[in-house]
Amino acid sequence: MSDTFARSAAWRRPSTADPKTVDSVEAAWQLPGVAVVLRGSLSQPTLISSGAWSAFLAAVKRGEYDRLPPAA
Repeated sequence: MSDTFARSAAWRRPSTADPKTVDSVEAAWQLPGVAVVLRGSLSQPTLISSGAWSAFLAAVKRGEYDRLPPAA
């Protein structure tokens, strides 16, 4: 992924982001239907295939992540 994309992408942040949160996940669509790019606001972007992203979203909608243990 090019640095140009990372700088020019339309990054989307959570609509309910807490302003006190230091790091937040952002998403951008590099090639709609092909790839999603995720980054933490303090980390480098990671390219994720649209299939993997779709599977993750389906798991979230099924509630697979509803009972995760609290962060340390």
